[in-house]
Amino acid sequence: SVVQSGEVRWLRPHGLTSHPNIYAGFLLVGAFAAGALALTGAGWRAIVAASVFALSLWMLFMTFSRSAWLGFIVGGLCFLLLNRRVLFADAVTRRRVGGLFAAAVVLGVTFLVMFRPLLFARVGVGAEATEVRSIADRVVYNNVALVAIREYPMRGVGAGNFPWYASHYLFFVAESEYRGNYVHNIYLIVQSELGIVGSVLFGSAVIGAVGVSGWRLQRHPSVEYAALLCGVVGLLVVGVFDHYPWTLFPSQILFWALLGLSVPAPAGSSSAISLDKMSGV
Repeated sequence: SVVQSGEVRWLRPHGLTSHPNIYAGFLLVGAFAAGALALTGAGWRAIVAASVFALSLWMLFMTFSRSAWLGFIVGGLCFLLLNRRVLFADAVTRRRVGGLFAAAVVLGVTFLVMFRPLLFARVGVGAEATEVRSIADRVVYNNVALVAIREYPMRGVGAGNFPWYASHYLFFVAESEYRGNYVHNIYLIVQSELGIVGSVLFGSAVIGAVGVSGWRLQRHPSVEYAALLCGVVGLLVVGVFDHYPWTLFPSQILFWALLGLSVPAPAGSSSAISLDKMSGV
């Protein structure tokens, strides 16, 4: 869990998790939640939320998690699209949006200036050994997943069994030095472990919840619900390159809870979410 540029090796922060990428997933969701509260909160709540947003974003940069960076960018664009009618409706909200955007730009430029060699190495410049191995690992397990899908297209290899299948295949068939592990793509995991039926159920749940949430938010915009939905979108983007939203229990709780909470209550319902009223935030 390091990033290297020449003679410099930088330990990426883990927080209380087992890997920087997992830490980045929680920071990604936290940044969206804090940003929404900074836009809608009153008084000291908005100030504290803006501070938490800036801190979360800086720590997200420091994790050097490329998938989480991409997830934050895609989720942020979705957030602006869903709230385009309310974010610029009045002067106060416009100032808050401008402040958060300015903070993000300043933090991004500062990070680039301070860690430019490590950042360039992380995006593939210089072909550092740690990055080459990271990419090679992903290619190997992607290929194993495709083999498993061809062999067991309907029923898969069983929930949680992909590392065992990969271990057997890599040792006895490929005669490789690699050990069994998950493929870094939740969509390949679902298909290889659960087969077509599992993929259909997973896709139906995700597409249905995201579709209903997006449709209701188009009719009745809500910064709070949009933040939750964009957290889901961010994790779905992360899932193209990392497996933890599907394979690790804390991340599973985060993803499925966000997916359920992101669907707004029908108009007029008393169960609507307001981050400003949730003291636990």
